[in-house]
Amino acid sequence: MPLLAQDKSYYTYADVLEWNEDVRAEIIDGEMYMNDGYSGMGPSKDTHGVSLSVTGFFTGKAR
Repeated sequence: MPLLAQDKSYYTYADVLEWNEDVRAEIIDGEMYMNDGYSGMGPSKDTHGVSLSVTGFFTGKAR
């Protein structure tokens, strides 16, 4: 089974079911987007830190 058929121009959920489990990718409007952990999917460490700081600030104000 091939890792990914990258010569396709349009992907479907059926394609996802054929991929290996370790493939980190998603399909949006038929286009495949690889998730290598650095491509901007999900919050960055900086964003996470700011979120924790804001949560801590408001938690302290609520007491």
